Parts: sequence; C-alpha cells; structure tokens
Amino acid sequence: MINHPDYREVSWKIRRLGPNLPEGYKNILNWMERELPAEESWGSILEFGCDAADYTPHLAHRADLLRACDPSSAQIGANCQAHPSISFFVQDPGKSIAAEPKTFDAIWCSDALAQLIQPVFALHEFHRVLKPGGRLLITVPYHGFFKNLLIALSGWDRHFSPDQPYLRFYTEQMLTDLIRKTGFREIQIETCRGEKPLRHLGAPAMLLLSAKK
Repeated sequence: MINHPDYREVSWKIRRLGPNLPEGYKNILNWMERELPAEESWGSILEFGCDAADYTPHLAHRADLLRACDPSSAQIGANCQAHPSISFFVQDPGKSIAAEPKTFDAIWCSDALAQLIQPVFALHEFHRVLKPGGRLLITVPYHGFFKNLLIALSGWDRHFSPDQPYLRFYTEQMLTDLIRKTGFREIQIETCRGEKPLRHLGAPAMLLLSAKK
C-alpha cells in the first residue's frame, strides 16, 4: 500500500475530475432500496470509501448509527461541513478499520474495491468488523466479454490510463470468487446500466454484489 500522505489527496482530486455523480447512480439507489429497505432499521452501518458522500445521506436514513470513511482528509473535511450530523473519519485502506470486531450490521462499499491496492486485506477487515449475519453490499465497474471487446476496439488507452483511479477490473466470476474466498456466504450478484446506456452500446455499467457474513 502506498502510504505517502500526499498520495491519497492526489487520488481524491483525480476522482473529483470525473462525473458529478457515480456511474449508474439512480439504479444503484434502487438496488440499495431493495437490499436495505428504508422502512426498516439496519442498526449500525459502515460506509467504506464514501468519496463525496453521494450515498451517505441515503444510508443515514436507514441506520441507527452510520460511520463513513474515506482515505482523503480533504474529502472527509468537505463531507463534515456538508453533513455535520454524520460521523465521518479518515481511514487508510491499507490499515485495519478503526472499529472493534463484530461492530456493524451492514457495510456499504461503492466503487472503492476497484481502487484498492490490497482488496483482499479490505475484505478480511470487512469480515472482522461485521456482526455474524451482517450484510455486505459492494458495487464496482462491470467488466465482461462484450464490454471488454468494446474497450479494446475503441477506448483502451482512455479506460486504462494511468491517471484514472481504478486499479482492479472485475468480472462477475472474479468478484464472486474473491468474496467467497474471504469468508462470505449467500452471495448474490447482478448488473445495472448507467444513465447513458448507449455509451457502451447497452453493456452493463456496474456490478452489484450482496453477501452475508
């Protein structure tokens, strides 16, 4: 893991150069509602990799206690100003999560797993801090045969440019195997499209995975 203090801030600035809302945002919110219905209380929730807090207020409505973390202190400072009632904290993804074992009833991790140097370490940490039976909800950009072919034909350099934040590229099978190997069960995975489906000629934009400890 790169631990230079400026690295996380530079990465944050690069992410903020992208779209104002995450890819597939509305569809992911619909998935959140199916997996964590707002009319139910979901106890304590950890949002790992909250970025600009696009999903954070929606999670706060579902939690008795929500804690949201990000590796960028600049981003956390901005989030604290925008949402003063929510508990934000800086978390280095290469270090143990600042929580006791079996603390959370659910973990929400949107997009962050594709940006980690050590995703296996993070997943083991998720398993540690989740209560038995706790829910894990993960989204990452979709990669599959058709989309990969489109990337190879028309956008390879742009998609894999070294100045974009993504380090990991998951297919459905790769993500499922990784989650299973780190101790999770009842794994369910689906895809969703982005707000501009013609961008990838109808190919899915995101993978959405739910599992239990």
